[in-house]
Amino acid sequence: CLCSGLAHAEAGRWASARVDFERSYRLARVPVTLFNLAGAQAETGALVAAAESYRSFLQVANEGRAARYRRAAEQALADLEPRIPSLRIEAPGLAEGDVLRIDDDVVSRAALGVAFRVDPGEHRVEILRGERSVVRETLYVAAGGERALTLVVPSLDTRPEVVARDHGHDGEPEPEVRDRLGDAAGLVPVVPLRLPRPDLAEAAAAGAVLATDEE
Repeated sequence: CLCSGLAHAEAGRWASARVDFERSYRLARVPVTLFNLAGAQAETGALVAAAESYRSFLQVANEGRAARYRRAAEQALADLEPRIPSLRIEAPGLAEGDVLRIDDDVVSRAALGVAFRVDPGEHRVEILRGERSVVRETLYVAAGGERALTLVVPSLDTRPEVVARDHGHDGEPEPEVRDRLGDAAGLVPVVPLRLPRPDLAEAAAAGAVLATDEE
C-alpha cells in the first residue's frame, strides 16, 4: 500500500494514492503515513480532513523519521487553513425529530447558526422528516469563502411537495430552477456573497510534500 500510494502520487493519481494511504494507516498507524495521507487529502479537495490529519501528525511528530517532516507539515497546514471555506445554516421551524444533513453527514442542531468548516465545492443540504425529504437544496462553496443558507422548514401540519434547488456558484438559484419555483416555494434563498467560482486546481494543494522513507 505504501509503495503503490507513493507511485500513484508521483504519477498525479491522487485519488488512488489517498485510498492506498488510508488503507495503510488503518493497518498500521505510522506517523509518516498520516503525513502522506494529509497531502493526498489536500490534493483531492478534502481540505477539512487534510487539516485534521496534519494536526494529528504534528501531535506525534516529535522524534525519529516523523520529526524530519514536522516543518513541512507546519507549512502545509498554514497554507491550507485560509483555503478552507465556512458555511452557516439557519433553519427556523425545524421540528423535533427533523434531521439536517449535508451531503451524507448528519448535522447537529448545535451547529445551526454557527459557521462551520466544509470542503470547497458543491454540497447538498437536506432536511428529513421521518423517511421523507421536506427540504433539499444544492449550493457551491468556493475555496476560502463564506456562505450562509437559510431554510424555511414546512410546518408539521402541512405536506408540501419537496422542491430541489440549485443555488449555482454565486448564491442565486439557477434561472430554470427559479422559474420552476415561482413564489410558492416558501424558501428563503442563499444569502449571495458573489464569490467567483475558483478553478478546480484552487481546491487542491500546490504540490503536496510526501515522505518517501516509510518503512
